Amino acid sequence: MIQQALREALTNDVLWVSIAASILAQFLKPFTYWLRSRIFDWHHIAETGGMPSSHSALVCALATGLGIEQGFGSPTFALAVGLATIVTYDAGGVRRQAGEHARVLNTMVAE
Repeated sequence: MIQQALREALTNDVLWVSIAASILAQFLKPFTYWLRSRIFDWHHIAETGGMPSSHSALVCALATGLGIEQGFGSPTFALAVGLATIVTYDAGGVRRQAGEHARVLNTMVAE
C-alpha cells in the first residue's frame, strides 16, 4: 500500500510541474533583484518573500495542471483556483506591507 502511494506520487505530473515552477521562481530571485538594483547576489536564491513568489508559482501551476488534467469545470480545479487566489492575494499584501514598513524604518534610521 505504501509502495503504491509512493509510486503514484512519483509519477504525478501535476505535482512535479508545480514543484518545478516553485523552484524556478526561487532560482529567478537573484536575477530579478539584479534587474532592480544592478547588484547580483546569489544569497537571494534562499530568501523567503520577494518576487517572484515561489508560493504563488506553485499554486498557480497546480491549478493550471489540475485544470488541464481534470477539466476546467471540475470541482478540484475550482478548489485549486480558490487556494491560488488566496495565496497570491496574501503574497501581494505581505510584500506591500513589508515595503511600507521598510520605508518607515529607513526614514527613522536616516533621521
